[in-house]
Amino acid sequence: MRIWVLILLFLPCYIYGQVNRPYDKNSWKLPLDTLKKVRFVFFFDDRFSLMHGVPVQFTGIKTGVQVGKHWRTGVGFFFNRVEQKVEHSTTDKFPGLVVQAQTRFYYGTLFAEFIALKKVRWEIAIPMHLGFGGAVTRYTDETTKARLGYHSDFIVLSEVTPTVSFRFCRWVGVGAGLGYRFILNRNKDLRKAYDAPYSYAAR
Repeated sequence: MRIWVLILLFLPCYIYGQVNRPYDKNSWKLPLDTLKKVRFVFFFDDRFSLMHGVPVQFTGIKTGVQVGKHWRTGVGFFFNRVEQKVEHSTTDKFPGLVVQAQTRFYYGTLFAEFIALKKVRWEIAIPMHLGFGGAVTRYTDETTKARLGYHSDFIVLSEVTPTVSFRFCRWVGVGAGLGYRFILNRNKDLRKAYDAPYSYAAR
């Protein structure tokens, strides 16, 4: 089901690009011309999202290349700045103790970004991410502050984030958008904990 959501979001972008692609009898030359228009891109990325239903802030970076006028691709890395307190109870794993659980969620992504509209300073783009990472939960005895252990999960995810950007110059700009993080693991508990919408700000 999730892959069809991504396909449906991506398809209008692809159709738009094909419809607006200029005709050229020497179209076989276009890929070579496009490769001449490759430039480096770099973004700082702040996100506000949910984790275990609790608001949390993520920080990240993205870097890659822009190819021609309509495509960017590259890699990114994201993590929550502060370990998020996700539980405060006595658990079966640690009977008789009041346990504090704190989670750090981090992941890397490969992204492809379609630039749907570009003016002199304004831009509308749709980045699509495929990511791999982990969530590490650390357990602490709240009374003695002793470390009791930790649990880790491997997570596969995808993200779609329509964004609007304004550029002050070629290399400096700001952007904002709304997106959604889809957890692709079959584990329902992981999907419940980390599937979430997020707001996005880049610079």
